[in-house]
Amino acid sequence: MKKEELLKYALDNGLIDTSSLENSIKKQRKEKFLAMHKYAIWQGKNGKWYTTFPDEIKGRVLKKRTTRESIEDAIVEFYETDKSKSKANNITLSLLYDEWIKYKTLHTNSTASIRRINSDWNTFYKNDSISSTKISKLTKIMLDEWVHLKIKEYEMTKKKYYNATIILRQALDYAVERGYLKHNVFKEVHVDRKMFRGKKAKHSKEHVFLTDEEPIIKQYCYDRSEMNPSNTTPLAILLMFELGCRIGELVALSESDINGNYIHICKQEITVYNIESGRYEYQGKKVVPYTKSECGNRDVYLSSTARTLIAKILELNQKYGYQEDDFLILNRNGRTNGGTVNKRLTDYCEKAGIDKKSSHKIRKTYVSKLIDANVNITTVMQQVGHASEKTTYESYCYDRNTRQEVENKIEKALSDKMNKR
Repeated sequence: MKKEELLKYALDNGLIDTSSLENSIKKQRKEKFLAMHKYAIWQGKNGKWYTTFPDEIKGRVLKKRTTRESIEDAIVEFYETDKSKSKANNITLSLLYDEWIKYKTLHTNSTASIRRINSDWNTFYKNDSISSTKISKLTKIMLDEWVHLKIKEYEMTKKKYYNATIILRQALDYAVERGYLKHNVFKEVHVDRKMFRGKKAKHSKEHVFLTDEEPIIKQYCYDRSEMNPSNTTPLAILLMFELGCRIGELVALSESDINGNYIHICKQEITVYNIESGRYEYQGKKVVPYTKSECGNRDVYLSSTARTLIAKILELNQKYGYQEDDFLILNRNGRTNGGTVNKRLTDYCEKAGIDKKSSHKIRKTYVSKLIDANVNITTVMQQVGHASEKTTYESYCYDRNTRQEVENKIEKALSDKMNKR
């Protein structure tokens, strides 16, 4: 066995007393720093303990403590701090990134987010001179010029800028916590929102299924289900129109999540990457016992159509022997993944003769329909797991009417006004 494997085995099986090991490491580190200390340690007539420390301005300064142990602790603290100062004077942004990304990895379950951050590092930082700059030399002006150049070079939207600068914001905060820096100078950099490229305006039809498209895609799904009943994916697509959930939540649903006229959404499918290798290889999909955010865990109302669809899906699962734990959306190989459902949906759109749309457009259609029906915004947010009205209204509320329907409504509105005069 390799040394790493032996150590892991010993730790997992209690062969090593971790508290004793920790004390030994602390003792060894203390002895190391005391050996580095070239100045005498003595006890005065008053019972206090003394030593001197080197000082850049005064040459030497006298320190005292009440016990020998406390004066030795002060020596250890001095040299540890001095070591941090030395590292701060020499560490580059590239070296800091390598250290910070390992720390960041410990604080997230999303390997996909770590992969995205690493991709941003490779795109914006790695081959730029800023990566070899010592963090102690980074100034407000330097970072201000750098980010503005990147905004123009990559024609950044506000969101792209936010993602690209996560590294500067969080890695430099980490450097402050580690004692490498006194403060994060990037916090002083401000960018005028006018600098960002505005999002390309999209017509509602690009975001939702219009009133004349929804019945077409639904009928196509029903027809596909009739033609090939062993394929439950068309029914899964139809169920999304009734639940408005994320695709990762849909394929993670279990029969046990159903409770009367409600279904409890508390899991999601995620993409897993091997981040330890540094190459971020794709490792597949898995279901995790949490949703995208805290408000993502929710009970969603099951319409009569939703209850009928679920009953049909369960019937087909039993008929064709589909099984994996108690997941709801299955096929002959087990649980159906989100990518499969999305692929089917875009294929069905094309074959049904309407614009290709992803499952996320179904979610936006669901929200828009509830708002059109005057469902209270708090209820809408609860149904889809949103934390703010702003998100719901700005990113999920669209006009589902066709151009002709819009024109007719405007015409009627204007005509009614004139008739009242």
